[in-house]
Amino acid sequence: MRTAGKITSWNDDKGFGFITPSSGGTQIFIHIKAFRNRNRRPVINALVTYVLSADKHGRPCAVEAILAGDQLSPKTQGHGSLSVIVAALFFVILGVSVLTARIPPWLLALYLAASLFTFLLYAADKSAARKGAWRTQESTLHLLALAGAGLGRLWPSKNCVTNQGNNLFVSSSGQRLF
Repeated sequence: MRTAGKITSWNDDKGFGFITPSSGGTQIFIHIKAFRNRNRRPVINALVTYVLSADKHGRPCAVEAILAGDQLSPKTQGHGSLSVIVAALFFVILGVSVLTARIPPWLLALYLAASLFTFLLYAADKSAARKGAWRTQESTLHLLALAGAGLGRLWPSKNCVTNQGNNLFVSSSGQRLF
């Protein structure tokens, strides 16, 4: 829940100060990192909204602070489009590999199914986080991400090379052993 207040002291050199809540009460510590928009510096008597939290010692502090006049906008995720491009390129390469009979079609279908399942689970976890509901264990999310990355080991390459310097060995059947 967002709370309103006024910055009653601010040390710009050290990047912290204190907020007096509009409803009264004790002053709340605030650090410059708590502000979403760091392009605009806080000043004394500036109005601010924030979420009340506690630091690692249990003392009250402000987080997700927004100075009056700034827009409440969601944090942006950098490099999101690059991830989509890399994933699309990967699936194009897999598709070409299926068409040229380098890998079986079931492997492409397995990758697509695993990727879709993992994506949906991550989306559900993100939604739960926003609602404050029960979330998927981080270890489960990591395991699914690893499983997707490890699917490539299911199909041995026809042109495997033994590389003893990197502890990679290829069995006589072409299966990679680490």
